[in-house]
Amino acid sequence: MRPPSAVEVKCHICPETFRNIRLLKNHLAAKPHQRLSLICVWCREEAKFRKMVDLKNHAKTHHRSKLELMPTDFFSENNGFWMAIYPEDYRRVIAPSGENTQQAIKARMEVLSFLEKVKNTARTRQEWVQGWRSPTTAPPPTKSANKSWEAEDLRMTMGGSEATLSAGKKYLKVELKDSIFRDPKAVEALARRMASLQGRRWAVGETQSRVFHTVGHEDKDSWKDTAAQALGIQISHLGEINLSGELFDLIRPMTPLPTPSTSEITLDLEEDITLDFEEEMMEIRKRKTEEEGQEEIIEKKRVKTGDDNEEGGLEEEKKRRDEERSEKEREEQIVKEGIEKERLKKEREEEMVKEKVEKKRLEKERLGKENEREKQILREREEKIVKERVEMEGRQNEEKEKEREEQILREKEEREVKEKLEIANVA
Repeated sequence: MRPPSAVEVKCHICPETFRNIRLLKNHLAAKPHQRLSLICVWCREEAKFRKMVDLKNHAKTHHRSKLELMPTDFFSENNGFWMAIYPEDYRRVIAPSGENTQQAIKARMEVLSFLEKVKNTARTRQEWVQGWRSPTTAPPPTKSANKSWEAEDLRMTMGGSEATLSAGKKYLKVELKDSIFRDPKAVEALARRMASLQGRRWAVGETQSRVFHTVGHEDKDSWKDTAAQALGIQISHLGEINLSGELFDLIRPMTPLPTPSTSEITLDLEEDITLDFEEEMMEIRKRKTEEEGQEEIIEKKRVKTGDDNEEGGLEEEKKRRDEERSEKEREEQIVKEGIEKERLKKEREEEMVKEKVEKKRLEKERLGKENEREKQILREREEKIVKERVEMEGRQNEEKEKEREEQILREKEEREVKEKLEIANVA
């Protein structure tokens, strides 16, 4: 059984073919094609990057303050679609993140803001929006072409950890290596998925009745890549992989995305936090409404027939539905708790950013005051030196004036003496 990623691996630009989608991605990202290029939405001029990892490293180095305010998956490969220069080529090998997810909306906001600030871009605003809306080619034959792979069961024990993923009626069982316990990010990703699994475990005996088949060596890398993306962990943590169920269809046209307007893109903080849970909450409320409608139908039947046996059966049915409703309410409570945790986490992150900004401002003010004091001291010294110099020059001028007056007096006395001597000689 071959994974869908191993079927369509021919490059659509040149005649080369590849063993799996991962190799095709590397080929398209490298020269001469470079068709997976992305832009930095925070640079003052249009800066292009060959792969998402290059863009992420650039953001960590030059835009860390803005990066800290973005969602966790803002720089994921899937979310890179919204920042891709060639969106049609990008979605051939990398499935876009959901258009209504928090990270996708943030990406579109940042791109449109970038286009407002930078005018000499290679693509216009209309071309960007059109690239998001109307793919000119079929999507890649990957998991996103059908129902996404999701965690169905997770068991975390030293020496026996495993995960089961599902996509419709298809299942994938993955062995998890013990090295995963030494990776905090991987443990956190699996913990989030385990929390979302509460209240929707498999029925007893369902896992035992399912037959799994070992994946061939030539296809293992492709399926490992699929499992790693679904679990949010590194491929190095995955061991053996087994399959159950029929493979899904290879290609299915993707519904075009609506034009992202300002009202669709601009979200406040609370809307951002609830985006990831919104779909699940709507599904829970829908099921709850359906159950209430079923209860009303059962009650009408019981009143109409008046049959004791049927009434007992209806009571049991009602009891069972009460238990199911309680279970759904517990699920809804878990989702609400998750929303609250995300909100508190967001508030803490924003508070930390505000503290950093305030510290920088206070430090700047302190340095400014110190510089001002130093300048004031320097001015006072200069004024003192000028004053001393003026006083010294004044004293010197006074001494010179005094000497001139004494000289004149002496000359006058000498003339008088001389005149007296001349008169005496004449007499």
